[in-house]
Amino acid sequence: MAIPGDMYVQLSYAAPGIRDVAARLDRIARSAAPPDREAVPADPGFIRRSIGVATIEVPEELNPPSVYSFEFPANGVTMQMNVWRPGDPVAPKSLLEQISADTASATLVAPPTPESIQTRGGGGQIVSYTLVTKLIDGVEETAVWRARILLRSGAVASVSAQADAPDKSAVDAAFLAFIQSVSAN
Repeated sequence: MAIPGDMYVQLSYAAPGIRDVAARLDRIARSAAPPDREAVPADPGFIRRSIGVATIEVPEELNPPSVYSFEFPANGVTMQMNVWRPGDPVAPKSLLEQISADTASATLVAPPTPESIQTRGGGGQIVSYTLVTKLIDGVEETAVWRARILLRSGAVASVSAQADAPDKSAVDAAFLAFIQSVSAN
């Protein structure tokens, strides 16, 4: 689905046992509207959901994804967001648990200090730090960003990115901008 500004969203829909899945997917794609436009109420059995650059109508029984991946085109760095919603079986890890997992195979350059952050959708903590991994012929430095946001809906968004040291400043600004844009939708 093309979005103005040279962006796109890829939709895939697998619905075993539901006939005419292609027509349903076409209907979802045609319902796309800019996020700032007053949306027409969704048809019965559908709900309007945000996909960031637009809103679309999806079947009410279709749960939103739990994992989102974003790639920075300039350097190929990937950012991942995991969303835990009330009722999901496995609670999300705290920032300290995530940092501990990172340091199992690398060394911290300096102890990370989480900072409080307020986003469009709720509040939480953000932290960045550098890991050093010893290699046979030297060391490798990896910049790491993590955020954990408690959304007003009760969901928890955990966002992370890792980049080589030369990409740190570009990713740092993009990560912070993304975190500040996270909303409860």
